[in-house]
Amino acid sequence: TPQLFDKIDRAAGAGCEMVVLSGGEPMIRSDLIDTAARCHKKGLKLGLVTNGRMLFYRDLLDRQIDSGLSYDYVSLHGADRVTHNFLTGADSFRQTVSGIINASRAGLHPTINTVVSRRNIGELNAIVDLLCGIGHLKVKFSMIEPCGLAKENFPQIVPGLRETAAAVSAAISYGLDRYGERDVEFAH
Repeated sequence: TPQLFDKIDRAAGAGCEMVVLSGGEPMIRSDLIDTAARCHKKGLKLGLVTNGRMLFYRDLLDRQIDSGLSYDYVSLHGADRVTHNFLTGADSFRQTVSGIINASRAGLHPTINTVVSRRNIGELNAIVDLLCGIGHLKVKFSMIEPCGLAKENFPQIVPGLRETAAAVSAAISYGLDRYGERDVEFAH
């Protein structure tokens, strides 16, 4: 915590506008509320890159917002529990989707990121259907960064660039055609 607070203080002194915590799961930090308060005190926004599971707990989410949380970037890996849970290696789908709903209803306007893989490339339209109607949010599709298992098993995990571009373009077009721009932004 002291090292993190020192970095927050230095970021504020350097004129930064936001601190973003990621890597592992930042929402399990026991000092997260204090960290949000420190950022707020220093005039910084706080953002989280998260699996979204802790957003399921509305009282924790409300305390974080009250302490200055202003940005959530949530990973969603599938349109259903089978794909999402397979890719996360945990029974996490229900909590993640509930967390997304809670964050949106709380006014955070989260960005929901799906990293496109061979396992979920056929579900992008279904992911759009799942997310549209929840509330104000951004649906984002990303390429896999080839490191770790993705690098070791590249052809089995990572779809080709043209295939991915076509699927992402089709999903965004589908979302815009079906839902327009009401409360949803799309990105890639």
